[in-house]
Amino acid sequence: MEGWIKIHRSILKWEWYDDSNTFRLFIHLLLTANHESKKWRGIRIRRGQLVTSVANLHKSTGLSPQSVRTSLLKLKSTNELTIKSTNIYTIITICKYEYYQDIKKDINKQDIKLTNKRATNEQQTSNKRATTTKEGKKERTKEIKEEEIYSSVFVGANVDDPNQMLVKKWYEWCQYRKQIRKPYKTTTGAAAAYNKLLKLAGYYSAPAIEIIQQSIENEWVGFFPLKNQVSAPVSGEDPVTRGVREMKEARARMNETVKTT
Repeated sequence: MEGWIKIHRSILKWEWYDDSNTFRLFIHLLLTANHESKKWRGIRIRRGQLVTSVANLHKSTGLSPQSVRTSLLKLKSTNELTIKSTNIYTIITICKYEYYQDIKKDINKQDIKLTNKRATNEQQTSNKRATTTKEGKKERTKEIKEEEIYSSVFVGANVDDPNQMLVKKWYEWCQYRKQIRKPYKTTTGAAAAYNKLLKLAGYYSAPAIEIIQQSIENEWVGFFPLKNQVSAPVSGEDPVTRGVREMKEARARMNETVKTT
């Protein structure tokens, strides 16, 4: 037989170390056990197993048959090995063979390096994926926040808005503010601007749309009263009637603007 086996110094503390017969027999079993699985007469003898007999061990070790039997029983009692016997042969399995002879720990250093490298690469990939996911989550959060700022101002707004024209114009305004790097950062700020817009427009959508358009055309960052488009007050006209009239005038101007563009 060729090759070698490992014997760790901890064997000095092994409970059968000072039992010369048992120690001799156990070392012999380590030396003769299969280091890889093989077939013998149709039976697979696995790594850490061997096919033998009391007579064969007696001949190989020089121990008497009775000493062989006694030492086998001692090793079996402390779970060092298991024994399966027939009337022809005995299969002995060394229970901790991998513990004793795991040569991968010593000679497969290159495999260990490759494994470590693979683990490092996988970790880097995982970290990159986590970072990408985190960035994607931030981007989605940003989009959601912008949508909330855009849409929250319309909740409970008491203003007429046929065909959602003011809603569309407000969205255009928010995009304009974003382009000039002056976006609304909070729903509170957006709501304050929207309320000012409605107040300037008399809480009517048509003049509100005109005010937004005026600010965009002049590249303003806020809202101001419409220039040169305020009709002269009518004598005896109450505020409600005046508001309705101004709204109709504003709508007419808006419709005229749409026709000419």
